[in-house]
Amino acid sequence: MRQRRGTLRAIVPDADKPGLVAWLLPVGGGVEWTTAPGALAHPERITPDSLPRS
Repeated sequence: MRQRRGTLRAIVPDADKPGLVAWLLPVGGGVEWTTAPGALAHPERITPDSLPRS
């Protein structure tokens, strides 16, 4: 298991399969990646009022 860290950008339906996928952006920028939402170690709730962290 890889211990990658990133900022959760969205949880959306997967276009290729039933279910959802989480989109993450690496800390400090870089190429986004996807994973199953259940693989997130410490997810925080995203609300319409959530602000991006700098």
